[in-house]
Order: sequence, then C-alpha cells, then structure tokens
Amino acid sequence: MSIKKQYLKNNEVCKTTFILKENVNSIDNIRITGDFNNWDRNCESMKRLKPVGFSQTLNLAAGKSYQFKYLINDSVW
Repeated sequence: MSIKKQYLKNNEVCKTTFILKENVNSIDNIRITGDFNNWDRNCESMKRLKPVGFSQTLNLAAGKSYQFKYLINDSVW
C-alpha cells in the first residue's frame, strides 16, 4: 500500500492517490471509505491496475487529517 500526495497551486486541495499492489488476485473491488465521504460504502470503486493492483485518486482538502478504511469485495474491512 502506498499513498502519494500532490498539492495544487492554491494549497487548498491535495490530490491523494491510494495504491494497493499486495496479493489482490482474489479481489473483485475495493472501495475507500472514510470521514471525507461519510463512510459511504457505495462510493466509487478503485480502478484495477495491470498487471496487478488497484488505484484511486481523491481530491481532499489540504491541511486536514482523515481516517479511512479499505472495503474489499463490499464485505471485508
């Protein structure tokens, strides 16, 4: 798992990219839920990377801290 941050010029938004590449062969989808989206279990799924892995970029407010979890196959945290 890795997280890459890129601050936009106005320093109000941070483009945050979440990348998972560990043992994802049996995973159909992964969702990132957290306090930034009210723990929405129906949010957009991460995109599958080839040859293996998942990735998603979110625009988050800069200067804040967030709690989040990965929801795997809509049933496992």
